[in-house]
Order: sequence, then C-alpha cells, then structure tokens
Amino acid sequence: MGEWEQMASALASLGEDASVLSDQETALVMAEGHHLLGLREVPGLHIQARESEEGVQARIEVAEGVRIQRPVHLCFGLLRRYGGQRILLDVQVGKGAEVTFMAHCLFMFAEMAEHRMEASMVLEEGARVSYHEGHYHGPFGGIEVLPKARIRVGKGARFENTFSLTSGRVGKLVLDVQVEVEEKGVAELISKVFGHGADTVMIREKAILSGKGARGLVKSRV
Repeated sequence: MGEWEQMASALASLGEDASVLSDQETALVMAEGHHLLGLREVPGLHIQARESEEGVQARIEVAEGVRIQRPVHLCFGLLRRYGGQRILLDVQVGKGAEVTFMAHCLFMFAEMAEHRMEASMVLEEGARVSYHEGHYHGPFGGIEVLPKARIRVGKGARFENTFSLTSGRVGKLVLDVQVEVEEKGVAELISKVFGHGADTVMIREKAILSGKGARGLVKSRV
C-alpha cells in the first residue's frame, strides 16, 4: 500500500469520508512528512506547492469573486513512528471570494515527532473564509505540535477558525494565532484541546481590531 492509500486509510479509520481525497471536484493538498503526495486545483483556485528537505511549501490563491463550492482538503501527517513535518502555507483570498478549508493532521502512529506549521493568510475586502483544523494523535504523548498563523482580515471580510485536538495524547502543543481585523471585519477563533497525563498545552490566540466596527471572538477550551 502506497503512502497516499495509507493516508486515506488513516483518515477513514477516524470515521471521516476519505473519498473526498479522490474526488476530482475537490481541491486538495496532501503531504506525508516532507513528501508532497499530491495536489488538485479547481476552477478559481490555484495551488503552487513544492517539497524539500526543509519542508513542504504551498501557496493557495482564490480568485476575486469566486465561491469554492466544496471544502478544500489539506491532509498532513506522519505514517512513521519517528520524524518531523514542517508546512509553510500561504493563502490569498481575493475580494468577495468564499472558501472553506478542512485540515486533517494525522499523527496516530507518531511516537516521537514534531509537526511545525507556519501559515499566513490574507482575506481581501468582503472575502469569507472558514478554516477547520483537526488533529488526531496516538496514545504515546511524544509529539510536539507547533502551529503558528498570521492572518489579515480585510474590510468587511469574515474569518472563522476552529482548532481541535481531542483524539489521543496531545504531547506538547504551542498554538500561536494572531489575526488583524480591518474596518467592519469579523474574526472568530475557537480552540478545543483535551490534555492527559503529562501533556503540555499553550494557547496564544490574539485578535487585533484595527478598523472601525471590527469585531472579534476568541474562545478556548482546554
């Protein structure tokens, strides 16, 4: 069984619909460790991605005024017991565009590992973005998860973000998210993490309301 099939099988084992990974009408970026397994574009959404020894870099652009009908799936993880993964993600969403992202982070097999995500996102005026990230870990507790994101929400735009790590041992989590919200923009940051035993959880989520009429909600449950 190849890495693609193993990642799909891991996702299916969690009760998720793995068929979306093969759906030709669904945009996708999939990576195991620093190996880019595949990407798929749809009309109005362009992806540039490459792999290197230092990690996987991906840039996603959604054209102005485009509404992406189906969620974009980002499937990252490790199939090995030991290793690391670094993802550099740059997302640009054009004026008035709408898109939903579903990020599946699969680390059920990792005993000693590191997952590092460095993301930047820009929402132009009136754009709508929902970003849902779910982490799935095993019982080992030896993984470090270090996601960092910087987001700019333009005039009248709306950004919704959820982060969930409720399956398996957390290990060490340092979640660092900062959103700047411009005039009449809205940002919602919601995180839910279940820690066990010697797990370490650090959450730093910040909404900067820099424009008139900007609104923000930050809610964490640990």
